Amino acid sequence: SIGPIPYLYTAEVFRQNSRDSAMSICILINWIANFITTIGFPFLNQYINQYVFLIYVVLMIFALIVIIKKVIFKAI
Repeated sequence: SIGPIPYLYTAEVFRQNSRDSAMSICILINWIANFITTIGFPFLNQYINQYVFLIYVVLMIFALIVIIKKVIFKAI
């Protein structure tokens, strides 16, 4: 999964004086997203059964595209 990406990205992108605040916000958003995923999974599973993971696959592909565009191509 892309779990460690927010921690690595914020540690490398932000300057030393704002890194603490950025890490705090990033960790908060990461935990909120994990909570929403955990709470929403049973409801989605009830309605679309075995296709519930397609939603997560689409979200992961979208996140991968954003990460590639913002991180890899920005570094080149």
